[in-house]
Amino acid sequence: MAGSNIERDLIYGLVAMRAGLVGRDALIAALADWSLDTSMPLEAIFRDRLRLSDAQRAMLAGLVETHLSTHHTDFAASPAEIDTQDVLRDTLAPAATQYITPPWVTPARQPAATAGASRFRIVRTHAKGGLGEVFIAIDEELHREIALKEIQSHRANHPESQRRFRFEAEVTGGLEHPGIVPVYGMGQYPDGRPYYAMRFIHGESLREAIKRYHAIEDPARRGFELRQLLGKIVAVCHAVEYAHSRAILHRDIKPHNIMLGPFGETLVVDWGLAKSIGGDGRGDPNTASARVTPLRPRSGSGTAMTRLGSVIGTPQFMSPEQASGEFERLGPASDIYSLGATLDCLLVGEAPSRRSDATTKVREGQFPTPRQVRRDIPKALEAICLKAMALRPEDRYPSARALADDIERWLADEPVSVYPEPLAAQAGRWARRHKTLVVGTGALLVTALLAMSIGLALIRREQRRTEANFRLARAAVDQMLTELAQVELADVPQMEPVREKMLGKALEFNREFLRERGHDPSIRQEAGRANIRLGDIQEMLGDDSDAERAYRRAIALLGGLVAARPDEPSYRRDLAQAQHKLGVLLKESNRFEESERALLEALRLRTALVAELPGDPAYKEDEKNTVYFLGALRGHLAGKLKEVEAAYEEAIAAQRKLVADNPGRLGYRGDLARYLNNLAGLVAVSDRPGAELLYQEAEAIQRRLADRAPTVASYKWQLGRTLNNLGAVRKESQDYQQAELDFGAAIDRLKELADAFPTVPDYRRELASAYGNRSTAFLGGRKPRDAEADLDEAVRIYEALVKQFPRRPDYRYRMALIRRKLGILLANTGRTAQAETPLRAAEGALSRLVAAYPQVPEYRSELGTTLSNLATVLDSLRRTPEARRCVEEAIRNDTIALESNRRNEYYRHFLLRDYRDLELLLNFLRDWTGLAKAADELPGLLPDEPEACLIAARLLARATALAARDPRQHALELSYAERALRRLRETIRREAAPPERLLRDLRDPAFDPLRRGRDEEFQRLEDTLRARIKPPIG
Repeated sequence: MAGSNIERDLIYGLVAMRAGLVGRDALIAALADWSLDTSMPLEAIFRDRLRLSDAQRAMLAGLVETHLSTHHTDFAASPAEIDTQDVLRDTLAPAATQYITPPWVTPARQPAATAGASRFRIVRTHAKGGLGEVFIAIDEELHREIALKEIQSHRANHPESQRRFRFEAEVTGGLEHPGIVPVYGMGQYPDGRPYYAMRFIHGESLREAIKRYHAIEDPARRGFELRQLLGKIVAVCHAVEYAHSRAILHRDIKPHNIMLGPFGETLVVDWGLAKSIGGDGRGDPNTASARVTPLRPRSGSGTAMTRLGSVIGTPQFMSPEQASGEFERLGPASDIYSLGATLDCLLVGEAPSRRSDATTKVREGQFPTPRQVRRDIPKALEAICLKAMALRPEDRYPSARALADDIERWLADEPVSVYPEPLAAQAGRWARRHKTLVVGTGALLVTALLAMSIGLALIRREQRRTEANFRLARAAVDQMLTELAQVELADVPQMEPVREKMLGKALEFNREFLRERGHDPSIRQEAGRANIRLGDIQEMLGDDSDAERAYRRAIALLGGLVAARPDEPSYRRDLAQAQHKLGVLLKESNRFEESERALLEALRLRTALVAELPGDPAYKEDEKNTVYFLGALRGHLAGKLKEVEAAYEEAIAAQRKLVADNPGRLGYRGDLARYLNNLAGLVAVSDRPGAELLYQEAEAIQRRLADRAPTVASYKWQLGRTLNNLGAVRKESQDYQQAELDFGAAIDRLKELADAFPTVPDYRRELASAYGNRSTAFLGGRKPRDAEADLDEAVRIYEALVKQFPRRPDYRYRMALIRRKLGILLANTGRTAQAETPLRAAEGALSRLVAAYPQVPEYRSELGTTLSNLATVLDSLRRTPEARRCVEEAIRNDTIALESNRRNEYYRHFLLRDYRDLELLLNFLRDWTGLAKAADELPGLLPDEPEACLIAARLLARATALAARDPRQHALELSYAERALRRLRETIRREAAPPERLLRDLRDPAFDPLRRGRDEEFQRLEDTLRARIKPPIG
């Protein structure tokens, strides 16, 4: 068959009209329905709508085939050419949301846009509608980006289209309101085609926002986003009310024609179908807008541009009178209907008319009500929708302002004018407003009664202290705590302190219950749970000390219950949760040994529950979560890396299966990304390429999650952390340029979170970490100034965190490390004297942490490193005695850290570093006694460390050289030399290093006194090492 399906369908309709089988109005209505779904043949719509007989359909098919065989799709060769093109351009175009341009219509050649608009320089095409085309352009006078709209070329020579375009420009420009896009100018090209310039709107349409809202899974976040979008609908109502006061109807209000800017703007756009209605628009006489002068466009009223009986607008959102083509009846009530349909679309997620025969349904007022589609829609909002969308115009809201008022009443928790609330709902509002009722049990009775829908009669008896009242009060507190636990306020900015305060109030009530009825196990259990929840919030807000106390209170309460009833699973599950939370908190505070004990206890309880109740997936999920955090912890503990790697690989394999079996569960994907991220952190030292691949996979998962649910803060948070880690691995691989990009992306996301959630300190902590990490990439790329700027910013963030959260030691610890890094940078860039200040600040902060938390070896170890750095700076400033004292203090702290965990390879390495530093300082100070003393100490501190013997030998060799300078110390010189050779023999016997390396070590000038004084013996040592060197193969 010649031509495409769409071409044939258009020809089919036109031939049917010329043959007298269908009238113009019927053709218009059919085409309006067909334009919504062009996959449905127009013939099928005619069959359903017009009930054509078999003979009529056969005749019509024959006429179409005859035309196609004669002219194909060339209507220029058809005798009906003028009539059909006129029908298409003048009548059918307004029938569809997007105007239909038949393929046989040849568009006129478009002249250069800049020829008639030298002020505006077109950059690119942006969008195309039914009548006009929008370009992005530059305003050369004011140097700003604007939108330039001009009539489409194929309609340029049509007078009525030009009048409509000019009318649209004049209406848009004449309506000066914050909710209507401003017009900057209007003109025409040399060929007469009009154009106008207006503000270019950055942002998204309400249609896109609605789609995003309905993709949100979390109920709390959905509620927050709904209120935000309802506020946008209110803004649209005010803009439309203003237009009505200027005697202008929009006639095409729908989500697609409402733009939402990035800074709170809400703009009604596309006034191409607007109409001037005369009079004052019948706006609300009680508003100031009613006194605005009516708008009278010079190009007409818009009425002449609409054929009587034709259909314009978008069928899913147009009023019944507009869908019927009764334009003499159109008034503000028609736009109010469209506003109601837009509100319906927001609540339900799709347009009110949800079938192909949209126009007929609209005309008859037949569409499912919002709550028939979604039962969770509030009844008051449904009532507002139905009022605005009443079949008869006189039954709708009298003005757009009245509609806005009702939406605002609902947002303010006020009764709306169109919904008679039941008594229980009125009582619920009363209770919400009287917050002081939660001061006592009577208030809890009220809240509980409301929640249980018992009615107001019992409120009068609120002071009775009966058993029933007590149960009701308990139920109210339980409900309060349950709701607080379920709502993800972590995704709602500024709400964290509110949640803490509410939990505190609930805890007060539970303490009262404990005093009165401490024998009741259910009360003790709920008090334990409440303490866990409070600990969570306090940890989020940076109060680690109070959080730890809350978790330990929970453990005491729940541990007693488990001891009394070890057979009750819920008691053990709650106790395991408390132990788990405590373990995670202690890990974040660098108290690794204590953290491991708590997490192991949680794992013991959870593993037992899985074995006893294998059919309950919740217990398995709990166990997996503890295994995850235990693995993350053991990455900090020496000797357990291989064990942890194996556990993570097993967990990742299981998680991949969960993701594959449950593709809709976003949480499973998030967990998989977390496991990948942690495993990458473990293998980063030994396998950087492998770690980079793991981080990249985690990043890809988290990026998809963040894009799919952009309002969920945890997804952005995890993505920012992974990018930070990925940058660190690439920096270690000396890929400084890519590392800079990774750190920059992490900073962008974390800064957005830190700005939106100023009371959640961990977002700022991770942001400061990213700045600190990027500084090292800048240094690797030889950009010291950029590195210093990042470190200054990191210090600024940590200083604010420490000031705001003085009881969170982790922030003081991290600030000290950043200051130390800044000091090292200053020293390495020739500013040694300046470097002392940040290093002293770091040393002071870490010393205070060691005093406050002597059981945390990490603090002592970092203090030792900081003292070592400070000693280097002081020695450079020729303050060697001070440098010596710093190194001796470093040795003391590193020794204590090593005693707490002798398996920690880092602690051993740091202690060896300290003695090397001490060796150089004592040699400079010519303190042979100090050198000999250090040589005796070190092997005793590290008896299983062969390299300690080599360092001790070198210390003694230097002492030998110094003693030789004093003839009175000859005996001491000989003693030192003998002890040094003894240490060297032990070093070689224990194979402290490969023989090649030991030979190089023996060539150190520090051993020259031994080589000169005990040449034969020293030569035998070198010969022993040479004999161990294997000759090269081949």
